[in-house]
Amino acid sequence: LLNREGQVFTGANVFRRSVDSVTAFQVQNASGVTAALDVDTVNNRVGVGTMAPAARLHLLGPGQAELLRLGDATFGDSAGLFVGSGVPEGVVAAQFASLYLDHQAARAYLKTGDDGLATGWSQVTTNAISHVARMTRNAAQSIPNNAWTKVAFDTETFDVGGVADAAVNQRFDALRAGKYQVSAGWTIENALDSNRLMRAAIYRNGVNVRTVGYNSTVNNVAVASCEVSDVLDLAVGDIVEMYVFQNNGAALNTSASAEYVPRMSLFEVR
Repeated sequence: LLNREGQVFTGANVFRRSVDSVTAFQVQNASGVTAALDVDTVNNRVGVGTMAPAARLHLLGPGQAELLRLGDATFGDSAGLFVGSGVPEGVVAAQFASLYLDHQAARAYLKTGDDGLATGWSQVTTNAISHVARMTRNAAQSIPNNAWTKVAFDTETFDVGGVADAAVNQRFDALRAGKYQVSAGWTIENALDSNRLMRAAIYRNGVNVRTVGYNSTVNNVAVASCEVSDVLDLAVGDIVEMYVFQNNGAALNTSASAEYVPRMSLFEVR
C-alpha cells in the first residue's frame, strides 16, 4: 500500500490486517533493524523504540534518556520523564518538574532546581523514615605512618535508605538533601608510644570537615581511641568518608576486636 514517498491520504482511512499480528504496523529505520513505531494488534499495544511492546504504550530508549516530554503551549515550557539506574544528580540534564525513575534502586527524583542542567535533582520522599546506616572495618587495616588514610569499611551493620556503600567505595552517599549526624571512631591496642598522635576525621566530598586527635603520654598505651562527630548539611550526591592518621614511626593496624573496630554511622536529622 505504501510503496512510494509523498503519498497523501484524505478522508476516513483505516488500516486493517486480515490476521492480527504483534507487528501489524511498523515504522522502521532505513536499515530495517529497528522499529521507531510498532503496533501490536494481538495485544492492543503500541511500542516506540521497541518491536515488542509489553504494555498499552511502551517507550524504550537508552538508559537515563528522556522518554516522554509534556509541554505547556500557554507558557512555552515543558517537563520530561526519564528512566535509568543510579542517581541523576550531575548526570541527567532536564527541565524543571521533570521526573526521573531509578528502576534499580526503586527511587524517584524530581527536578527542583537548575532548569535545563544536570544538577538540581531531589529524591522524592515517600515516607517519614530517616536514612540511617552504620559501617565497620572488621578486619585489621594497616595505617601507614604520618599519612591520612581512608578507612576501607568491609561490613554494613545496617542500612536504611541505601546510603551505605561498604562493598565498592567504602562511604556514605547522600540521596536526600538535609542535615545528617555523622559519627566515626577507631582504636589502636598496645602500640602507641609516648608523645604520638592518632586522629580521626570526617571528609565530605574529599575535604576534611571535622578532626579529633589523641596525644599519648606513655609507651604502649593499652587502648587508644579517637571519636569524631558532627552535623553536616548535605546535598544530593554528597559523599561522606572516614580518614585516620597516626605518627608512631611505622605502620599500625586498626583493632580487630569487636568492640574496637573502626566504625562510622550516619543519621538523617531532617
